[in-house]
Amino acid sequence: MLIGFIDIIIIGLIIYLNYYLWKEKPLKILEWLPISFCTIAFFLIVFPYISTESERVIFNWLHRDEIVDGFEGVYIFLRWPFYWWIGVLELIYLLIITFGFRNITSVSNGLEQGSEL
Repeated sequence: MLIGFIDIIIIGLIIYLNYYLWKEKPLKILEWLPISFCTIAFFLIVFPYISTESERVIFNWLHRDEIVDGFEGVYIFLRWPFYWWIGVLELIYLLIITFGFRNITSVSNGLEQGSEL
């Protein structure tokens, strides 16, 4: 199973923050920078570490008397890239609610028009 109980709790917390907190009080441009740094830190290191360590402890406790094949535990470490992708999606979401979808597309259109010159 790629997603464990801790992962479900963390993803539920992220959905709660995205839906209730950011929708009620949109981010200002000055608030976006510290929140984006915290988001990067949490999704790059903190959430994957908590997830893998808790699952490793549970996995070792359940299989303490068995010989475990290495491939059974490798999915635990595949959670790191899983959280990195969720972090990228979270940053895109924060960009959209902070700057607005129209502002982001106008900047990208301006870059495309500027590159033609």
